[in-house]
Amino acid sequence: MPVADTDITTWLADFTGADSNAPVDGENIAGLLDDVARNIKSVQRAESENKQWVRPGWAPTFVTATSFTLTGDRRTTAVSGRRCKATLAGGVKYGTVASSSFGSSVTTVNVRWDLEEYTPWTRVDNDSLTIAADVATRFASGTVFEFWRSNSTGDVRYVRVVDTAVYSAPDTTITLLTGDPFQNIPATFDRLLVPSEGIDATVSEVEFGAFAPDLYQSGWGHTAIATAFEITANNTAGPFTVALPDVRATNTYTPQVQAVSANTAPSNTLWAMPMVTAVNVANFVVTLPVAIDTGPVMTYDFVILEQA
Repeated sequence: MPVADTDITTWLADFTGADSNAPVDGENIAGLLDDVARNIKSVQRAESENKQWVRPGWAPTFVTATSFTLTGDRRTTAVSGRRCKATLAGGVKYGTVASSSFGSSVTTVNVRWDLEEYTPWTRVDNDSLTIAADVATRFASGTVFEFWRSNSTGDVRYVRVVDTAVYSAPDTTITLLTGDPFQNIPATFDRLLVPSEGIDATVSEVEFGAFAPDLYQSGWGHTAIATAFEITANNTAGPFTVALPDVRATNTYTPQVQAVSANTAPSNTLWAMPMVTAVNVANFVVTLPVAIDTGPVMTYDFVILEQA
């Protein structure tokens, strides 16, 4: 009997010694070897058909609508920018990992969940609509709406922002912020997308996108340019501490720093040759070959390489 592909995560990696994985449907391995082999094939097939998502089999614990925890240090999997899929009792949520942090033996993962379609709703006029429920607290001032209309040439998208949302039984009336530029709400709009309510305590599984911003390639994992940073010359060669946008799992990474520009020309051209002299999980340290006179501000980009 084929098993769910997530069951592969419960298999123990002790086949070279005392194999703890019980045969399928019994204990007599001689009589059930064929069942076990076919079961393995069924799991492999299910995994091969699941190319879009990695199912690590880690049970998530609900924290808030936009965060959950995983036991152990999972930061190298739950990396910023990676797609995330959460299974709940009421359906599935999709989003993007915003950040992850490790402490007290768990990894806390923060996710920006995708906008979701809201229905039913009724257009009142160019700048307002009603929803037949008490949902005013969900649509606070500044909440972003996306209106979509399908036509013969494709989908048309308009974006508006909430000004006020007031509940007066039986409807919540939502007034949109006007300004320049803005678009009216035509009566022909057929889809309304609003910020997700996020996950709840029924979350039972999380999966991660098959492709991550720091996938290993040719023995190295890498991100795109992480960010830019600036160094203000202080008539020394440093050291200058540069904060990372996300805490790394370890300090085994290598930052590649590239000079971009200087707002005034330093007296020595060696400002364009920064050297990384130390790395930590939250930052790295840059020094210059020679002291640079006080005043100039130099801008650099950096890329993170982490050895597999």
